[in-house]
Formats: sequence, C-alpha cells, structure tokens
Amino acid sequence: MMPIDRAGELLAIARRLPSGDDLRDYTIRDVMERCNGVGAAWMDLVRLRFGRSLTDLCNHLLSWAMPASVRHDIMYGIGGTAKRRRADDRIFLEDCLWLAHELYREEPWWNPMRYVRLLLRRREARKMYLLLRAFGWYAYSYDNAADRENEEWIADERAQVADAKLLPENTEEKA
Repeated sequence: MMPIDRAGELLAIARRLPSGDDLRDYTIRDVMERCNGVGAAWMDLVRLRFGRSLTDLCNHLLSWAMPASVRHDIMYGIGGTAKRRRADDRIFLEDCLWLAHELYREEPWWNPMRYVRLLLRRREARKMYLLLRAFGWYAYSYDNAADRENEEWIADERAQVADAKLLPENTEEKA
C-alpha cells in the first residue's frame, strides 16, 4: 500500500494532467488501495538482491511517470472492453508525454541538455506504452471473457511469430 503523503502528492499532480478530469471523484484512499506506481502488481512478488521489489526499482527509475500511472491503475481496475483498454493505454502514453514536456519547461531554451533529456523521457514513455500494449491484457479487468480470450490469442500468436523468427532455419541467410 502506498503511503498517504505520497498518494496525496501523486493524486494532486495526476489531476493536473490532460486526463485529470477522470480522477475528480477519487480520493487519496482510492489511490492508496488501487495504485502501485509504475509496473504490474506481480512485480511486487519479485525480490531483488538488496531486499526491494521490482516495483520499487521501477518506481525509482521512472518516478517522473508515476502521476500518469495513477489514472492508469484506477482505469485498469475498473476495466471494460478491449477497445476501452486500448484507449486507456493511449491516454497513459499522452499523459507521460505531457509530463515529459512539463519536467523541462523551466529550463532555458538554449540549453541542449534540455532537449536530450526530453527525447530520453519521450523514448521511455513510448517503451512503457509498448509494454502495456503487449502485456497489459493480463492485468486488465475485462467486462466479458471473449475480450480476454481474444487478447490472449493475439498475444500467443505474436509469441509464435517471434519464436518462428528466432528458429535457426529462419535466421540463416538464403543464397
């Protein structure tokens, strides 16, 4: 469970995001119970060498994206259709890109490192979005079983295609 002061801080920032209107009915208690930060819930079970969970590591490395994950975690808990999941993932990406721009708005425009850091944050946001699209179906609360089965089937097909590309007979150059 997230500490109350951290949950309040994240909720305040998340309400200023472009999708912040979706959070007006939620309280700090809701954020404490439903949100784990950046990463999937199963990542709390993975313990690293120094006693911290994998989620703690992701929250430390990607702390700038935690406000965007507040809305995302709540919406994944509410669930919906596959189309709704796609929209929730897209909104997460847009919120992360907005946060990336806001982080460096105060830096001088002539500082080249401002643009380097912005590009790196945008790249991180896109990577998180791609991970959500590929593996988020497992954590999403679907309204019906057909949507979940369809997403599982798509994920299985993608895995089979990736495996086929890695097989030795497919990687040899053809003369």
